[in-house]
Amino acid sequence: MENKVLLVCEENECSEGTVNRVINLNDESGISEVCCLKIIKHPPMQYCEHGGADSEKKEKALDKENQQRQERWIAHEEEVHGAEMKVVADKLKKGGIDDVKIRFLAKEIGFGISVIHELEDGNYDTVVMTERMWEHVNGKKVPSRTKVITVSNPL
Repeated sequence: MENKVLLVCEENECSEGTVNRVINLNDESGISEVCCLKIIKHPPMQYCEHGGADSEKKEKALDKENQQRQERWIAHEEEVHGAEMKVVADKLKKGGIDDVKIRFLAKEIGFGISVIHELEDGNYDTVVMTERMWEHVNGKKVPSRTKVITVSNPL
């Protein structure tokens, strides 16, 4: 089954539930469509058109299915990227950077990231990610003012 993420964005006009891009996670070329920081409340999910005669009934069934899919996806991401970021954080701490916080951001940007400094407005001044994550993100999901430190894949 195809695994897709629906993203919301129009640069500075993000609103939850607005579909701007459909990203197929099984297709590496699809990630180039990423252009925003926020995702809708049910990632990842099968893409579906809302509307139609019995759309409310279908939406409720999809909501439950999407919730289960999201939970499985996040558990997988936390397991894989969480292990990587723990290694990364330990290396950074040994290197003298003490204020490393590991925060899993799957709901916000889809990948595990270690946040070094979070600004008051909820944006990130500095983040750390593995090279593998950076290849996926390709800089497009990270605000341009955010400093990104990439590290060799630790695992």
